[in-house]
Amino acid sequence: MRRQWILGFLIAVLLVLGIAYPLPAQTVQSFPRALFTVGDLLCADTSSSLARLPAVAAGQALVSTALATCPAYSATLPAALATPEKTDGSIFIPAYQVCSSDNANLVKVRVAANDWALARTAGGAETFNVICPLDSWLQRTTAGKGIKINSIAIAYQVTTQALTSHTWGKVATVTYANNAANTVGADLATAPTLQTATQANPYVTSVAITTPAYLPSAANVSLTVEWQAVMQNLGVYRVIGVQVNFSRTDL
Repeated sequence: MRRQWILGFLIAVLLVLGIAYPLPAQTVQSFPRALFTVGDLLCADTSSSLARLPAVAAGQALVSTALATCPAYSATLPAALATPEKTDGSIFIPAYQVCSSDNANLVKVRVAANDWALARTAGGAETFNVICPLDSWLQRTTAGKGIKINSIAIAYQVTTQALTSHTWGKVATVTYANNAANTVGADLATAPTLQTATQANPYVTSVAITTPAYLPSAANVSLTVEWQAVMQNLGVYRVIGVQVNFSRTDL
C-alpha cells in the first residue's frame, strides 16, 4: 500500500509539471474510489494538489475560464469560438431572372452578349410597378442566425426620354396566413432618390437599410423590394438588377 501511494504521488508531480506518463492500473486504484464517477477529470487546482472535475450532462464543452484556474463545462461557447459573423457577403440578383412588373410591357431583353435586362420602349405615358424578391436564398429560421441585409443597390437605365417620376416603394416583409389578409411590414430601408434624368450608362442607386437585422426565413413570409417608374412616350427604361450586401453567421 505504501508503494502505491508513493507511485501515485510521483505521477501527480509529473502531471503538475506537464510531463506525460501513462497511468498504470494500480495508480488509479491508489486514489479513493468513492470520490470519482465515470467521466470525471483531474485538474491541478494549485501548484501542489489535484482537484476533481465532475462529469456533466451531454452537450457541454470544456472551456478555459482563466489562467491558473481549472476549466469549466459550459453549454455556451465563448464568442471567440462561436461561429463568427461574416460581413463581406455580396450577391447581384439579375432582374431578368427574378423581378417582375404589373405591366406586361416590361419584358426580358438581350441588350448585348451576356447583358440582359427587363426593358421597355414606351408607346405613350406608361406606369410600371416593379418588384424583386430578396429572400429566395435566405435559409435559416432561427432568430439572430442566417442573413442580415446591410444595404442594397438598384441598377437601372433611363435613355431617350426622362422619366416622369421614379418613386421608391419599400423593402418589406409580407406575411401570409390562412383566411387572413396579407400583412405587409414597414419599410426596412431609408428611402433613396431614384433618378429620372436620361444618361448613356446605367444608374446604380444605393439603398441603406435603416437598422440592419437578421431576417430568418420563416414559413409563409417573403421579403421584397418594390418601386415605381412612370415613363414618357418613346422613353427607354431598363431594370438591370438588385445588388444585396449582407452579413451571415451560418458558415
